[in-house]
Amino acid sequence: AGKSGSAKAARAGKASVDDLGDEDVSNPMALFTAGIDACAAEQYPLCHRKFAAFMKAYPTFSEGYTNTAYALERMGRLGEALETYEAGLLAMPGEKKIIHPYVNTLQAAAMKAFEAGDYATAESVYKALVPLIPDNEDALVNLGTIQERLQHYAEARRTYIRATKKNPDSIKPLNMLCRLLLTEVSGASAGRFDINNEARRESFELAKTYCGQAIAVDPDDATANMNVGMLYKDALEFGIAVTHLQRAAVKMPDDPVILSNLASALSRLGDVPEALRIQARLAKITNTPSAWFSIGTMSAPYNRSYEPGKDGHRRGIEMHVTAVAPSAGAPCKTRRAVVYWQNSTEAQVATLDTAAADPFGFLVPQSHGTLDQEIPNLYHDKTTVAVTLADVFVEGAGGVVYGPCEVYAMQGYNTDVPRDFAGTADSTVEITEPVIYMLHKSMNNHYHWIAEGFGRLLLARERFGTDMKILLPSKTFASNVWEALKSVGVSTAGAIAYDLAPGKRYHLTTLHTVDWVPTSAAPDDNDLWSDYLPSRLALFKVREFAEARMQTRAPRQRPPVVYISRKGVREVIDEHILTSLLKKLLGSNLFIFAANNEEKIPVHTLSDQIDLFSGVQLMFGPHGAGLVNMVFAPRNATVAEFTMSPHCNRCFGYMAAALGLDYWVIPEVSCFYHVKYQMTQSKAHAVARTVAHILRGKGLEHLLVRPELVRDEL
Repeated sequence: AGKSGSAKAARAGKASVDDLGDEDVSNPMALFTAGIDACAAEQYPLCHRKFAAFMKAYPTFSEGYTNTAYALERMGRLGEALETYEAGLLAMPGEKKIIHPYVNTLQAAAMKAFEAGDYATAESVYKALVPLIPDNEDALVNLGTIQERLQHYAEARRTYIRATKKNPDSIKPLNMLCRLLLTEVSGASAGRFDINNEARRESFELAKTYCGQAIAVDPDDATANMNVGMLYKDALEFGIAVTHLQRAAVKMPDDPVILSNLASALSRLGDVPEALRIQARLAKITNTPSAWFSIGTMSAPYNRSYEPGKDGHRRGIEMHVTAVAPSAGAPCKTRRAVVYWQNSTEAQVATLDTAAADPFGFLVPQSHGTLDQEIPNLYHDKTTVAVTLADVFVEGAGGVVYGPCEVYAMQGYNTDVPRDFAGTADSTVEITEPVIYMLHKSMNNHYHWIAEGFGRLLLARERFGTDMKILLPSKTFASNVWEALKSVGVSTAGAIAYDLAPGKRYHLTTLHTVDWVPTSAAPDDNDLWSDYLPSRLALFKVREFAEARMQTRAPRQRPPVVYISRKGVREVIDEHILTSLLKKLLGSNLFIFAANNEEKIPVHTLSDQIDLFSGVQLMFGPHGAGLVNMVFAPRNATVAEFTMSPHCNRCFGYMAAALGLDYWVIPEVSCFYHVKYQMTQSKAHAVARTVAHILRGKGLEHLLVRPELVRDEL
C-alpha cells in the first residue's frame, strides 16, 4: 500500500461511486446480502455494484473490501481488485481477513505476468507480496527466479540468501542459490560472461559454501548433487564431479543435464568406455543430433585446448567402440575414432608445408580507444597435410568415413556417428574412381566454407588432380558453395552425396583430402577456436583464386569503405545511429554490406562478394561471418572488428595475421558472444573517430566528406 496507497484508495473509492447506479444505500445490510447472492449466482457486475454501495456505509468492514475485490477479479479487472485490497489495508492495517485473499490475488497476478513474459510486472507484484508473508520462502524463491529472468543477478543472489536465512534447513533456496552461482562461475547464462576472474573466484567460493550446505541438508538430493558435480567439473576436479553426478543419476537416471555432464567428466578422467555408455543412454533419451554427435566426439577436450604430446604437437585422444570390422577378415575388438588423420595407422599422410614452430606473426590489435581487456597477439600457423585413404566406407547423414578398424574425422569435425551406424550395411555402392572429401556438413555456411572448405578444395585438386569426384552433403547446401565448385569446374554430376539412408553406404577404393593440424599447444591459442581456422597456405590459395578471378573482370569503381551489418546473434541494436553518422562522414565512399542494402547492389553470390571486397581499403563491423571476406581484400586493406566481452574468439585476428592485413579492434562497442551489441550516440562517435583515424593514417583523409563531424583524439 505504501507511498501510493492513498491515491489507490481514492481511485478505488471513485470506482465504487461510479458503479453505484441507482442503488439505495439506506439499507446497507440488504446491499450486503444482495451482493453475496449476486456473487453466488456469478453475476459479478451486480455483485460489485452492491458491495461498492455497501462500502459507503461501512468503510471499515473487511468483507466489503474483500467481496468487492473478488467481484472485480472475476470481471477481469485485476488491477482494480488489487487497489481495493490496498485501500482496505489502509483503512484497517494488518487486517488478516483482507491480507489472506490479497495474497492469493497477488500470487495470481504475478503468475499471470510471469506466464506472459512480463517479468518486470511480476517482480513488482512479488516485492509487494513478500512483506505480507515474510516467512514464506517460496515467495522469496519465486522473486529470485523472476529477478534472474530480468538478468538482475545481484538482486537475485541477495533474495535467495534471504530465503536461506529464513530456513537454513530448507534445500530449495539453497539449490536455487547454488545454481545461480554456478552460472557466474561457468558463464553459462547470458549476462554473466562479463564478470572478471576475481568475481568468478568469489562466486566459486560462495558456491562451494551454499552447494555444500545443500548436500549437508540432504546428501542424496539429486539437484544438490547435480549442482555440486557441475561446480567441480567446471573447476576441473573431475573425480569429485563424477562422485556427485553419479549420485544424482541414481535419483534422476533420465535427466539430460546430469547425463551429459557425467559423460563429459568421465571422459576427462579417462574412463571413455563408461563415458560412451552414458552418452549412448543420453542419445537414446533425447534423440537429438547433438547427443548422437557427441558419441563420436567424446575425445573433444575441455575448453577446446588439446593436450600436447611430448613433441609439443596437439594430439587427438582416442575413443573406443566395440564393433565388428565391416570388411572381410577377423573382427576388430575395438574401432578407434581418431580426431586427426596423422594419428591413424591406416592413412597415408603427406606434408604439403611445414610450419615453423615459431608463430607466423605477432599481430598487435590496434585500437584508437582504451582496451579494457588484454587480447593476445601471438598467432601460430598450422601444418597442411594431404591424406590418402584406401579401401574405406562412407555411411550416414554425417558422412562417417571408416576403414576396417578406424573411424576417421577431419581436424575440428569429429565423427558424427548416427544412432543406426554399426559399421555394416545392407546395401553397398562400389566407387572405384578417386574421390575427394573436403566438406563436412557443418562447413556449408559462409564462414566455414570460405575459411575452410574452399581452401581444402583448391589444395586437394592441386595435389591430387581434377579428374575425380567430390564427396559432399546434399542437403541444406549453400548456393555460394555450388557457385565456387562450378567456378573450378565441378559439376553436379561430379558430386557424390553422403546423406545416405540407414542401411546404405559407399565403398571407396581411394579417398583423398587435405587438412591442417596445429604445430603448437601455446596458451595463446586457447581463445582462437583453432578447430575452425585453416593454415596460412589454405588462406593464400583462396586469396590467389580471388585475385586471378578479378583479373578477368572489367575495372570499375568499388566502395573503399565497407561497414558489415549483421542480423541475429551479435547484431547491432539501434544500428541506424551508427550508419546515419557514417553516411554523413563518408558519403558515397561508404557501402553498408547487408542483404537489403540501400544501393541495391547484389551481395548474395560469391562473385558479388569477391567483386565488392576486392577494392576495399577499410572493412569493419561486428564479429561475424562477413569479416571472412577479408580474404578477398587487397593486400594493403585494413580490418576493424567490434570486440566481445570477453574477446573469446580471435579468429579474425588470426586470419588478418595470416594474410598480412592491418587489424584494429573497436573496444567501445562490445558484447558477449551469444548476445547483441547495443549502439548509442557516444559509441557511434567512437566508431567514427576510429574510422577517421585509420583513414588518415592510410593517407586517405580525402574519403572523409565531413571530417568536422569527428575529432581524431578521444
